[in-house]
Amino acid sequence: MSDSGESDVRDTSPNVCASVSGESDAQGAKTGVQLSVSPESDTRDGTDIPQSVPRHIVQDVVGYDSHMRRFAWLIAIGVAAIILGVAVGMLFSPEGSVLGPSPVNDVLVTVCTLVGAIVGLALLIPAGIMHGDFRRRHPYVQDFYTDEDKSRASVVLAIGVAIGAVLILAGVCVRVFCDVLVADGDAGWPDSVLLACVAAAVFCFIMSGMTHDKVNVDKYNREAEEESVREGRSVPHPTMSESDRFYRRLTGAICGVIMLLATVVALLMLFLGTAGSDADAWMKVFWVPWPIGGVLCGVVDIIVSLVKEARRR
Repeated sequence: MSDSGESDVRDTSPNVCASVSGESDAQGAKTGVQLSVSPESDTRDGTDIPQSVPRHIVQDVVGYDSHMRRFAWLIAIGVAAIILGVAVGMLFSPEGSVLGPSPVNDVLVTVCTLVGAIVGLALLIPAGIMHGDFRRRHPYVQDFYTDEDKSRASVVLAIGVAIGAVLILAGVCVRVFCDVLVADGDAGWPDSVLLACVAAAVFCFIMSGMTHDKVNVDKYNREAEEESVREGRSVPHPTMSESDRFYRRLTGAICGVIMLLATVVALLMLFLGTAGSDADAWMKVFWVPWPIGGVLCGVVDIIVSLVKEARRR
């Protein structure tokens, strides 16, 4: 009797596992994740796990993690390349060129700046298109990251911010040292070193920040939902109310205006800096409006969030 009973259990177990696996595959095709069942028997840390206890593990089957990592690299390198192009161009600044007085200095400044801009845009534009297409094809992704993954992303963010801050301080120290102690303080290379440090710091900020945002799948789903609503597509798993959508649109509109104004100011500073020697100082700091605009966008996001919470009470 016991042998027959054991045989029945062994015969039915594969069917049960196959049924669960089939259901998980069907669910994975709809939600972008897959529920996998571990084998019937397993050993962990020398302890036998009962065969009758299946463990469901959510897996990434749409390539969300690899896509977000690729997206972060493209954005970080693209922005850093634009700043680095300006940094290299500062080496040939007419007043302190490493080549000395030369008629090609202005040409080299323009060429280096344009090359940096072209390389940056060649990375940023495809990255944006690629991310938009991925979000359109996968408007909802179930959160498959563990608590350990999210803790690791927080550590990466802290390290990236710390390294970026150190790089900026190092660049500022080089610039101040040249102004105070070095005879050729008006040379272009100190400004170039400062901007190169800023480019490296911006890379660290963006890379660590996007790595941290990657594990916030709820944020991805909200942004994909907003895009679907704007384009009139159906939302498979709505997570936001009409009020939340309004405040999100308000924040985006205000931040868009701020960054456009920052771009206008930066371009005016850049072209005024090339108009004559009296205004050359503006050219050296033309990039400043963009980080200021980013900080102001953060302030706007905080204020709008507080207003939203106050109106709900």
